[in-house]
Amino acid sequence: MFEVDAVLITNGIASLSADRVQMRLWGQAEGYEVLAPLDGQLLGYEIPAGAAQFMISGLNASEGSNRFMAANSTEIWISESRGLWSMASFEVAFEDGNHNLWTVTLEDSQWID
Repeated sequence: MFEVDAVLITNGIASLSADRVQMRLWGQAEGYEVLAPLDGQLLGYEIPAGAAQFMISGLNASEGSNRFMAANSTEIWISESRGLWSMASFEVAFEDGNHNLWTVTLEDSQWID
């Protein structure tokens, strides 16, 4: 899904920088169409929090390579207008072995059909 040179991952107290990060959707995520209440026009698509599973991998200078599973902790909102797809910012979270919750924020994005 995404591949970037570096990303900052935080739990609100501590943070770590990872290089060559890749995020891949792990299987199909169940979502639904959102329709306007009055006329039934399609407004977009929503994937509820927790419905999309991701495999995140990257390199950290102090720990070497890491790979872990995470889920979207906020809803994912997707819309389309004249061939331009938009995805609103959302967060992906995972819990480490010490029960610390870490989050990655994916900013708004757009792509052409």
